[in-house]
Amino acid sequence: MKITFLVHGLPVGGTERVVADLARWLRGHEHQVDVACLDQLGAFGEALQADGIPCTVLGRKAGFDRSVAGRLAAHVAQVGSELIHAHQYTAYFYAMLARSLLARPRTRLPVVFTEHGRFHPDTASFKRRLFNRTIARPHGPITAVTEQVKTALVTIESLPAEAITILPNGLDPDGFDLSAAVGEPIRAQFGIPLNAPLCGTVARLEHIKRQDILLEAFALTLEKRPDAHLLIVGDGPMRRNLTALCKGLNLSERVHLAGSREDIPQVMAALDLFVLTSASEGMPMTLLEAMAARVAIVTTDVGSIGQMLENGQEAVLVPPPDDPARTITALATQMSHLLATPDDRLTLTDAAHARLLQHFTLDRVGQAYLTIYRQAVDGCQDEPHTP
Repeated sequence: MKITFLVHGLPVGGTERVVADLARWLRGHEHQVDVACLDQLGAFGEALQADGIPCTVLGRKAGFDRSVAGRLAAHVAQVGSELIHAHQYTAYFYAMLARSLLARPRTRLPVVFTEHGRFHPDTASFKRRLFNRTIARPHGPITAVTEQVKTALVTIESLPAEAITILPNGLDPDGFDLSAAVGEPIRAQFGIPLNAPLCGTVARLEHIKRQDILLEAFALTLEKRPDAHLLIVGDGPMRRNLTALCKGLNLSERVHLAGSREDIPQVMAALDLFVLTSASEGMPMTLLEAMAARVAIVTTDVGSIGQMLENGQEAVLVPPPDDPARTITALATQMSHLLATPDDRLTLTDAAHARLLQHFTLDRVGQAYLTIYRQAVDGCQDEPHTP
């Protein structure tokens, strides 16, 4: 099958990693995949190209760019795509416009739409609802990574519930199940002793990820574990603020801002504890990566995280940061406890890893998408095209 993925771009990020991993998986199962990027190629796109998966940048202009739909339609026709898989709503919007431009005498090009997450706050748009009820019909298969995302698509976007399947993210666990020795060069790079307790997080440095709360909690954790270190992987607009907060809390020697990195399996292998402090999430890939790497998890209970991980059995969930002081106290308490109790960490990691293998592997997700693709193609065989 010839499949075109349509995305905003492929910079380093959770959704982008899902797309890149799925593209490689499909190629490994003898399907032809190319990626069309609306805006930018990005580091993951460059890596895909180096691996022989074609990536094309369509060069979308700011705002509504009618011409990009035409370029997408021409691209799909040129490469002979049998299906477009649009990742996120904007990609879906342009995919459906492009579909309306393609003159196929007997069939309509199938479009599969995956919504990986929602903006916070999540508000309705009259124009989007109107588009979804008119130009976007008939709807092809739609997947949502969580029940919460599906609910948003139905209630906010006016998309039909019967067209939406919940299909969680997945990853290849073999790439993350590494020995602690693999993480030793990461510790050496930042001057972290091999025997020092190391907490870490991987996320873009933006306000919704609330790394400021993590720093406040880590400062309290140091009162009980003065030998601990914190590694923050990611980059973004909050970097300067977080650097200043580190200085204000006298954490500069114990907190390491590592920037954006692609060696996440090695980073995970270096950690004793993974901490996520987001105010909003869909289904964060970083938690799946920690589960695969057998790193104990402390996370805020937001979005669908409570459906991914059972509190107290597979991870420790703390209240969302609506009340920052409460969250900071809870984080510090749990971080201090788990750093001091390796047996408790092991219990959590064993259970979380087992859950990953049962529900969230790339092979399981890839096979599910192949089934959806085939159903979408078969469903369009007798559907007349109306230009």
